[in-house]
Amino acid sequence: MSFKDKLEISTNILIILVVWLIGGTYLKSHFGRQEGDLPIGETISAPPGYDWHSSAPTLVIAVRDGCVYCERSYPLYRRLQSLEHDNQLKAHLLMVTSDEPTRAAALLSSQGITSQAITNMPLSNIKVSATPTLLLVDANGRLLQSWVGELGASKSDALIAQLRK
Repeated sequence: MSFKDKLEISTNILIILVVWLIGGTYLKSHFGRQEGDLPIGETISAPPGYDWHSSAPTLVIAVRDGCVYCERSYPLYRRLQSLEHDNQLKAHLLMVTSDEPTRAAALLSSQGITSQAITNMPLSNIKVSATPTLLLVDANGRLLQSWVGELGASKSDALIAQLRK
């Protein structure tokens, strides 16, 4: 086998590996993070000025401006907010965003969201790397359940049923 043949085979193998890695990364980024991606029982730090004990359990809803999946999820969040307002949820809603405070207030207001919002806080502080993310946290800051991404109708209904009194 000539050097040229060995080089061609090596190059083809390298191309296949690169395509495989890029494809795997793409699939993981679009389909890899799902419900339960964070370990149940993991301790989540309370956002500044918030005490997990004050309204246990707490459903943390992490959103950010420009997130398409957040935009499509606001009807669910408005529904949850309405249920909380009517005292029909056993969890308190806490909206969290990393956006600048004025921008975050305008975003939530434009979506009809009036729940307490913690703004200008890196989402990594609460172990969130993708939006939207929902974290159900107990009085000790332990994660009970998590959901990442836009929830379909059946998951939204299951979430609401789980959180109803």
